[in-house]
Amino acid sequence: MRTPVTRYLRWHAADFIVERGLPLLIVNTLFVVQLAVMLRVKAGDGPVDRAAATIVLSSLLGVVGFTGAMIAVNGIVSNDRKHGYFRFLFAKPVSVAAYYALAFVVSAAGMLVCGAAFLGGFARYVAPVVAPGALLFLMMYFVAVGGLGFLLSVVTRYDWIALGAIWVATQLARDAFPAERYAAAKALLLLLPPTHLVQPMSLAVLRGEHVGALDGIWLVGYGVAAFVLGVILVRRRSLAA
Repeated sequence: MRTPVTRYLRWHAADFIVERGLPLLIVNTLFVVQLAVMLRVKAGDGPVDRAAATIVLSSLLGVVGFTGAMIAVNGIVSNDRKHGYFRFLFAKPVSVAAYYALAFVVSAAGMLVCGAAFLGGFARYVAPVVAPGALLFLMMYFVAVGGLGFLLSVVTRYDWIALGAIWVATQLARDAFPAERYAAAKALLLLLPPTHLVQPMSLAVLRGEHVGALDGIWLVGYGVAAFVLGVILVRRRSLAA
């Protein structure tokens, strides 16, 4: 008889807080402090320009989202394989796929809390830029980056290196071979992460502007597809490999 996977929820939550949540909060705090100093020095004795703060935050939102997702899913599967923890974790009959899927959901929730803390800190200590859509954007971005990170954690022990390399290489490829100029690149670019959507979407949500539904579907759909493929592989692949 299988052990209900929900019994591991508190362990996943505790692991996230200690191993990922605290580093995320520290990184986000450093971001807020750096921005507060930079923008307040620029503003002098006057208030921080809200329009300028919005542009700066839109640029940083993608960094916060990517960094948060990378930390949140780093080693989510590969660490157990690398250190042999899977022999202890699955000594009882429990669904391996459900176990790691639950870990991914907990990481998503934890990253969302850390993202909310970052946005709250920015609004309180830097400039009163409040955009409810920003939190939704961070969640969508987490799905895109985290889904790919989950897949890479299933197939390689160097998942965070591979994730960073793929994301940067994709950005460079999209800049060097824009789809509107290179028709042959369109199909290939569809297989790569939609990195080109991040900056426009983050700026739009902070300004309260409309975000294209197809862009949101593309961003989320890419991550969901990668995550589902990761779940399929983790069911079929031996963790001892």
